[in-house]
Amino acid sequence: LTAFDGVVLAHHGLVTWGDDSELCDQRVVDAVAAAEAYLRAHRTYAKSVVVPELSDDALRALLIRLRGRLSATAPRVLVVDERLRAVADRPDLSAVVAAGVASADHMLWTGPWSCAVTTPTDLDAAVATVDSAERDYVAYFKRHRADEAEAPIMHDPLPKVLLVPGVGALVAGTDTADARRRADVALHTHTVAAQGLDAFGSVEPLDEDAVFDWDYWPQEQAKLRAEVRAGTLVGRVFIVTGAASGIGQTVARHLCEQGANLVVADLDSEGLDAAVTEARRVGRSEPVPIVGDQADEAVVKETVRIAVRRF
Repeated sequence: LTAFDGVVLAHHGLVTWGDDSELCDQRVVDAVAAAEAYLRAHRTYAKSVVVPELSDDALRALLIRLRGRLSATAPRVLVVDERLRAVADRPDLSAVVAAGVASADHMLWTGPWSCAVTTPTDLDAAVATVDSAERDYVAYFKRHRADEAEAPIMHDPLPKVLLVPGVGALVAGTDTADARRRADVALHTHTVAAQGLDAFGSVEPLDEDAVFDWDYWPQEQAKLRAEVRAGTLVGRVFIVTGAASGIGQTVARHLCEQGANLVVADLDSEGLDAAVTEARRVGRSEPVPIVGDQADEAVVKETVRIAVRRF
């Protein structure tokens, strides 16, 4: 291999070598640039479908319904990621999803497959899509568990990433930071699939045996067995009014210590900033501050709307 600068491992990644780390880094940059140029030169896909943006009301209804469904096994928040809009709007979205992950490592964050919710205004159909994805994962697990000497613990069978035309992606997590990490990985993995489809017309996903081997890699199973949810309120969402001082501030701090996701509201903007800083220090999630009079019905409605949109 001394005549080469590196090697590409299918469904895994790129390894380069050189006399020092700077040379290795440069060879990674050069290889990625060459690959990107090749893909651009061979691009055959022409976008021909314009998907209208989902209305605020329709998105709010979808978030409420799907957050409830995806919290069936454990409480979760949903983060909207518009960066995946171009992928979600593609007419071949099902092929992008079927391609699976670009790298086996991505599976730890996104799961083996994302879920395409192609009927976002039909809430019953959207939930049925998630139901189907859950059944598919359970069936996949049952097909392979018999091959294992020691039966592994099944991961949560619900999808972590939902691709929604007119929106982008809805990404589930225990808190917003967790969901955004998953969204970052999903952006990369689905962009790779889309670029492959554009250049070659088809992509070759990992075969299911290999998917299972990575999905249930023993070291990850050890992590799963040892995992302890940090706090009794992880994945739950609360709106705390009067959070700038006194009881409200104490309640907000306690909820954050227990892993909750918060919207904190008060008339006192400076006190609210201090409460957010303290909550951020002791908690996992970033509290959302809202300055306003919660005795005003319009302010209350806006507060709830923001909570739904953010979590």
